Amino acid sequence: ILDMSNRNNIIFFYFLLSLVIAIFLTFSMYPGILMTDSNARWYLAEQILSVFKNKGFQQLNSWLSPTPSIFFAIILLFTKNIAVFTFIQSLLFYFSCLCIIEKICKSKAIKILAILFIIFMPPFWGFSVYHDMSVWIVIVVNIFYLLIEVYSKKYTNFNNIKRLFYYIGIFLCLYFAFGFRQNALTIFPIVLYQIYIVSNRLDLKKLRKVL
Repeated sequence: ILDMSNRNNIIFFYFLLSLVIAIFLTFSMYPGILMTDSNARWYLAEQILSVFKNKGFQQLNSWLSPTPSIFFAIILLFTKNIAVFTFIQSLLFYFSCLCIIEKICKSKAIKILAILFIIFMPPFWGFSVYHDMSVWIVIVVNIFYLLIEVYSKKYTNFNNIKRLFYYIGIFLCLYFAFGFRQNALTIFPIVLYQIYIVSNRLDLKKLRKVL
């Protein structure tokens, strides 16, 4: 039995809970909820794979941003099943949301209510398996917040390897947020504001010494 007074055990419990939810939703809504844009992105992913079969870049013809379809193409290359994407997306959505709840809810009662709300509300079920880039905006913004808010406080204790992975994590969050759909640039002011708020909490003198 996990000791729930330990933060690492709590995070591990959230991961296991998210894993169970993602498996259940993937099979119950197999292969996921798709719309016209979703189908077009998966078709573009197949076209991207055709490039590697020597059919040439002229096969690529889409009005959509290529970044998501590159990710889709990797999934198709190794699994041939779009439900794998549904599972990964649902897992990351619930896990990142539960970690955010753990971070921002100070009251135990409110935390429990928030967790029950996100687990048992049907709109979240559908949203987590919906093949739309808006879901990934939520996921990467959640992860970005956790990286900035949580790990920035430990930044001065990082060695060079940890610092490198921290920068890579920040870069990937921004890349996925603004690369998965162009209109995500509308949230850029919010991202800048979050960086500003967190930077004011840091001991900038110590940070400058580290840098």
